[in-house]
Amino acid sequence: MSPRFATTEAQCLLFLIDIVGSLAKYITLSSKILPSTAWKSLIFSNVDKGATMFAIVKAGAHQYRVSQGDEVTIDFVAGNVGDKITLNEVLLVKSGDLKIGQPTVKGASVEAVIKQQTRNPKVTVFKYRRTKNSKVTRGHKQPVTVIEVSQIKA
Repeated sequence: MSPRFATTEAQCLLFLIDIVGSLAKYITLSSKILPSTAWKSLIFSNVDKGATMFAIVKAGAHQYRVSQGDEVTIDFVAGNVGDKITLNEVLLVKSGDLKIGQPTVKGASVEAVIKQQTRNPKVTVFKYRRTKNSKVTRGHKQPVTVIEVSQIKA
């Protein structure tokens, strides 16, 4: 198979697996794309060797791979340090067997504790218009929340 041209769906998936490699653990795929358990085991076989249970959750506009005890920086969630939050949009859970949601896993949730409310490093925005003597420099710090995962309910 040529790496630039994939003609069938199977070749496309194999090409994707080759490209993504170790990052395949962050990709959530629908069972419409992966009809057989053989494809699922091929992609998720070396997902996690240390932890026994993990989940892929959607928080804000991003997806995160979490396991119990992990500290994760997510988009801002209102609350104080020490508050407990529940993330209900669980896209995938692996606890012995693999459960892929369509789009979410029913009855699954991730409980976490807010560890810190902070901001990301500054992003500088510089606008320059030549011949108009116009320059604008602005900065932005995105607020984020650091959470520690306390429990994954499957």
